[in-house]
Amino acid sequence: MRFSIRNVSEQEVKREIRHILEEVSSDKDEISNKHKPTTVVKPVDFENIDLNYLFSLNGAEFVRSAYRLVLGREPDPQGIEYFLSKLFSGEYTKGDVIVHLRLSKEGRKRKTKIKGFYKLAIPFFLKRVPIISKFYNLGKFLIFPERFLRRLIALENFSYTHILELKHELYILKQSTNEKIRFLEEITSPLRKIEVNNIWTKEFNFGIENKENFYASFENAFRGGYESIKEKQKIYLDILKKEGVRGKVLDVGCGRGEFLELLKQEGFEGIGIDVNNYLIDLLKKRGFKVFNMDAISFLEQFDEALDAITAFQVIEHMSIKYLKKFLELSYKKLSNGGLIILETINPWNIEAFARFYLDETHVRPIVPEYLYFLLKYIGFKDVKVIFLSPLEKEIFSFQKLKYYYLDYAVIGKKEE
Repeated sequence: MRFSIRNVSEQEVKREIRHILEEVSSDKDEISNKHKPTTVVKPVDFENIDLNYLFSLNGAEFVRSAYRLVLGREPDPQGIEYFLSKLFSGEYTKGDVIVHLRLSKEGRKRKTKIKGFYKLAIPFFLKRVPIISKFYNLGKFLIFPERFLRRLIALENFSYTHILELKHELYILKQSTNEKIRFLEEITSPLRKIEVNNIWTKEFNFGIENKENFYASFENAFRGGYESIKEKQKIYLDILKKEGVRGKVLDVGCGRGEFLELLKQEGFEGIGIDVNNYLIDLLKKRGFKVFNMDAISFLEQFDEALDAITAFQVIEHMSIKYLKKFLELSYKKLSNGGLIILETINPWNIEAFARFYLDETHVRPIVPEYLYFLLKYIGFKDVKVIFLSPLEKEIFSFQKLKYYYLDYAVIGKKEE
C-alpha cells in the first residue's frame, strides 16, 4: 500500500503523537523504575544550559550528563545500556535522548525547563509516525545535504584520530615491554653464566676414588661424604631413643654403613642388608653384621622380632608392588611398639625432583602424602612426616614447608 502525506488528516497525526507519547513514557518508566536513584539533585532551570556543550559529549558521558540535567540523578546501568544501544544503532539522536528522558514519568514530574525543547521534540515525533517518517528522513537529507556530509567527514576524522591514538599507545607499550625484556635479560645473564660455571666445576671435581664398583663411586660423588651422611642420620638415633626403642634395628640398604656405625656407638644391635655385594664385603671386614640380600627375601626368612626397621634413600628404588609387600612384611616382623623409619627424596622440592633420575636405579619418586597413607593403610599408628635437608634460607625463604626441603622421612609405629 502507498501512503501520501495529503491523505493524512490532522486528527490522525495527533492520534499518532498521543500514542507515541504514551509509548515513550511507558518505555522510559520501565527503564527508570528498575533502579531507584541513589542521589537526587534539585531541579535545574535548563534555560541557561548550553545545549551545544551537551551535544558535544559522546557515548556514556553524554548519557550521564543528560540524566543529571533532565532527571537530576545518576543513570542506572540499564538506562545507560538502553540509550547507548539506541545511539550506536542510529535509531536515536542525542536530541531524541533528551526528549525521551523529559517525556518519561520521572521527567514530567520533575518538569525541567529545556530551552528549544519543541525543536528537539518535533523531529522525535515525526520520525516515529510510520507514514511521515520516510518522507521526513528523505526531506531532511535533501534539504541539509551539506550537514550530513559534514557529519560523515567528522565521524571519519574522529575514527581516524582514535585509530592513530591507539596505534601510538600500542607503539609506546611495545617499546616499554621490549625495554623490560632487555633489562631482565641483562640482569639474569650473569646468573646463567654463574650456574653454568658451577655445573662444569662440579663435573670436573668428581673424586672417583673407587673404580671397582660403579654404584659405590656414584654414591660417593652425588650423595655426599661418609661423615656428612652420618651426621645427618643422627636425628634418627634421637627418635629411636625418644620412642624407647632398644634392641635389634634392621637397616635396609645399609650402603657404606653410616647408620650401622651410629647404632654400634649407641649400643644398639644393628643388622644391615644391601644388594651391593662390594659394599657388603667392606662392611663385613669392618666387623658389622650384614647380609647381601634384598629386603623382602631377608624379612621372609628372618625369624626374630625387630625393634626398628630403617631405610634411608631406598624406597625410591622399589616398584610400588615391591614397596607394599616390604611394608606389610615390616609390620609383621616388628615387635609391638617397634618403629619403621623411611627416608626418601622429596619430589615437592623442584631441585630434588630435577636431580631424581640422575640415579639410573631410581624407579619413581614418592610424595609424602602417598607414603603417609600407605603406612596408615597397612596398620601403622602415630604416623609422622618430618622434612630434612633444607635449602639455603636466603634464597628460598618464600617456599612453603614441603617445597623447602630436599628430603623427608615418614615414621610409623606398630601398636597392637
